[in-house]
Amino acid sequence: MTTGLAAAAVTSLTHAILHDADPNQRAVLVEASYFATYAVLFLVKFLVLDRVVFRSSRPLRAPR
Repeated sequence: MTTGLAAAAVTSLTHAILHDADPNQRAVLVEASYFATYAVLFLVKFLVLDRVVFRSSRPLRAPR
């Protein structure tokens, strides 16, 4: 739900900033901002899950 709200906020902001731009260019940039928001938040969630939630409590052993 948070990702959807963030995407809605970013696309609304992008649309407002580009209100004087060519409609075709604005459409492409709004879509790009939508997908970029999802990509960035996916990476943030992945890093949090990888580094915090599923962190191993055992120290890593050196390969022999």
